[in-house]
Amino acid sequence: LLKNNPLTGVASGNSLPSHGYGHRSMGNSPVALNFQNTERRYSVGYVTSLPPDFVKSEVEIYLAHFHDQPYCVFSKDWLLSRDLSLPPEVAFPLVALTSRISRRSPGPTGSGVLPTKHYADKAWDILSYQYKSGKLGLSFLQGTFLMAQVDFADGQSHRGYSSVALGLRTIQSAGLNKDKYTSSLTNSEAEERRRITWAFFMLDRSYNASRDYSLCLSDKHFTILFPTPDTPASLSGEESLARGTLHDGPEKQGEKLDHGILACLLRLYSIWGKTTDYVFEPFDKDALPPWRSGSALAGLESDWMQFETHFADTHRYRSVDFRRRAREEPHCRSYLCSWLCVQFLFHSVQCLLHHPFVNMVKLRHIDGNIPATFLQKSYESSLIHSRWIARFIREMEEVDIRLYDPFIGYLCAIAATIQLENTASKNPHIAQLGNSDFRTLVDYMTDLSAHWENMGVLVNRVNKLAARQKNYKSLYYSQDTFSGELTRMPTPSTIPRMSEADEALMWNILDFSSSFTPAEIVQLGDLVPSPYQRMET
Repeated sequence: LLKNNPLTGVASGNSLPSHGYGHRSMGNSPVALNFQNTERRYSVGYVTSLPPDFVKSEVEIYLAHFHDQPYCVFSKDWLLSRDLSLPPEVAFPLVALTSRISRRSPGPTGSGVLPTKHYADKAWDILSYQYKSGKLGLSFLQGTFLMAQVDFADGQSHRGYSSVALGLRTIQSAGLNKDKYTSSLTNSEAEERRRITWAFFMLDRSYNASRDYSLCLSDKHFTILFPTPDTPASLSGEESLARGTLHDGPEKQGEKLDHGILACLLRLYSIWGKTTDYVFEPFDKDALPPWRSGSALAGLESDWMQFETHFADTHRYRSVDFRRRAREEPHCRSYLCSWLCVQFLFHSVQCLLHHPFVNMVKLRHIDGNIPATFLQKSYESSLIHSRWIARFIREMEEVDIRLYDPFIGYLCAIAATIQLENTASKNPHIAQLGNSDFRTLVDYMTDLSAHWENMGVLVNRVNKLAARQKNYKSLYYSQDTFSGELTRMPTPSTIPRMSEADEALMWNILDFSSSFTPAEIVQLGDLVPSPYQRMET
């Protein structure tokens, strides 16, 4: 089955070989041999400072594996100009994040504390003191953001959500989401404030895929300019770009609009936030059926296709020539990693909107017949776009590029549960491709689980669902039959269903916020009744 990628114009086939996603070693980070000799006083108590050369090496890891992948927390120049003098409220959170990748970061000498936990504990000591003292400046926001990343990845989502809410309310208080005081700032100062604001915008939407949490701040509140691209135009293929905002539109219908690859990512995040709202919203008995004009799904499809009409040719798959440039132009890797995030999110919007489980849940409350053509087109869309996710994983492996953020692993989990459906196809070719893609996606997630605890929880759930698939066979009403050949129209009573246990498991996979560790429930104390503190994840 060959279908075009709407962002590429290229047919999607599985001609690439399947590669395992094994662990790669990284170079040693400089290690201070005696941390007791580097203690200094920080406001109250003693905080172990970090050797400047060590921080510099961790900044290099951050720039290689986290910068604009997808979150635009810092500009590259700003971070490099301070890599030897980062304030502790930024340095400790940054190392708490990067040490999950480097695995070489030292803990306190003579201590049994895991190195990563040491940095996280110190970071919280510093940030908590700043919060208590009312010192909520730029570095506080940057450190709080990095610790939210760490908490989400560690399965401590309750604290991660609190950090996002605190960050966004602080941003609102300072008017950063409206460029309120830009005229009084230098270009560099304004850029760093825009970047941390957009970073919180993205993180809020990454973890909005939840039955329990809603967005802290809607799109309409973000009227600031997009960040300036870090990659020089001559290296990324981008021309000199005008600055834009989230609410800008082209002067002509369908006109291409290029504000840089980060702007593309932010526009997609806006659509993603609306998509997760649609998927996880409570049942609305007055909602239009999804195939109707004016329905929530129709609006999201329109937004997604409108994004495509504005997508500049310079960022398209053939124009970027990803594999060649990754091999021959290592200086372009920063742009290519951000471009990969755009591709993952672009295809994942369609994967989630047309996920067979989402269709099953949305359609069970419909009165009357369901158009078979709607189900057929939904099936084809989920198949095509989930296969593109697997394809990009293979291409990344081929050129030795990786995306480490757990959000990318979550998007792979969505695609994997779709490909799991295709493993049961009556068409042997589709079943074979489904098996190959499913393993590619799960292997990638498994590799990420070596760094992030929430990925381990997610991998276990996906594998458990695969083991239970025989219980429900397939969630597709019709995979291989043209809709016009069906003897009758489908109805809510005839579409496939899952058992209560299987349905709960699928919700737990799609609900990113539920990938917590057992320790998190305990930390909520008496807010959660004791029987649920022993619940299995």
